[in-house]
Amino acid sequence: FVKSLITKITQTMTTLTDVDKIKQFFPKHTKRMLKVFVLIINCIVQSRTVCLYKCRDKVPNALGKKHKAKANSNYVRIIRFFKMKFITEFIAGIHQLILNIVEIETSYLIMDRSNWKIGIKNVNILTIGGLLEGAFIPLHWLQLNKRGNSNYDERIDLIDYLIGLFHLFGRSVEGMILLADREFIGTDWIKYLCSQKLSFVIRLRENMYAQLQTFNGKKKLSFKSLSKHAATWGIYAVPMLFEDTIYTVVIVKNPKQGRNEDPYLYFISDLKDANAIANHYLKRWKIECCFKRLKKNGFNIEDINLKTDIKIELMMGVLVCTYIMAILQGIIQTLNIPPKIKCYKNGKCYPVISIFRRGYSELQGLFTEIQKVIHFFAGFIEYKYQIV
Repeated sequence: FVKSLITKITQTMTTLTDVDKIKQFFPKHTKRMLKVFVLIINCIVQSRTVCLYKCRDKVPNALGKKHKAKANSNYVRIIRFFKMKFITEFIAGIHQLILNIVEIETSYLIMDRSNWKIGIKNVNILTIGGLLEGAFIPLHWLQLNKRGNSNYDERIDLIDYLIGLFHLFGRSVEGMILLADREFIGTDWIKYLCSQKLSFVIRLRENMYAQLQTFNGKKKLSFKSLSKHAATWGIYAVPMLFEDTIYTVVIVKNPKQGRNEDPYLYFISDLKDANAIANHYLKRWKIECCFKRLKKNGFNIEDINLKTDIKIELMMGVLVCTYIMAILQGIIQTLNIPPKIKCYKNGKCYPVISIFRRGYSELQGLFTEIQKVIHFFAGFIEYKYQIV
């Protein structure tokens, strides 16, 4: 089914010429604005950066040989896109477009953030998303405009928006497992996740463990004692009482051994199976891979030269669309030509070239002009790729 579906998409790419399929997600914006949106995606793919000053040099090729505007005019055209009216509505359209063209796996939601500085400006993007063929797909993001961790209200805003977005597509977060690092912990936060019927596996802070109680009256083991048990058995789990609810605390040896790495990892979860909890958490690494691809290993998002929060969120949306197109193209390539596999001494095997890298390399040759980008988008909207 998937292979026949991909064949239809590839054939459709050569015939579609209309932007109406994309326009349905952006009712308040003109087709001309959407073409600039696609133009920026094209330029990012070709220039490997979100620096608009560098992207301008790719505009003539994207628009065709007849385009003879000066470089400064091309730059102004791109800049105007980020000064549009109804930016919030355009970002909402990007969210809906993403959920239309990809059907994420129903098992996991992953949350994390990435931060850097532009001069004195703090860029701190809190992101949540799911998995598609093992690749993390951002579904919603917030620019926090501060240093340090997110707070309870910001996380609630992120998930509440995602719940509403899922509802538009007849989906629900109930029964999914949220994976998150030590930052995303706290009494009210765990209560909220339970109220939304979201399971969770979250890395535990030591001060959080201090708030837990044994439910059977026995003396609580110290972190040191738990470590000894994990050293003996490889993995150790103990049920703990927190706010009248029993959760599972799991400790495992850290597979990443290094000077700056903790020797053991501690998790808290509403699930019961210790091995399953540890295996679930391994999926969280996928969001780190995504951030790496958005940064130095792909699109150099840290080159961003926008300093308004809403414009940063808009650029993140443009970049996420670009990233997803690379992932989808990589999936097509993988189905057509299976990748070479390399196996390591620990028994694990991985493709020599990732889905993202295969897809991105292919896009650079495919996206020679904006009409081909429009065909690509429209093809996936008409024949939506689904996990089957």
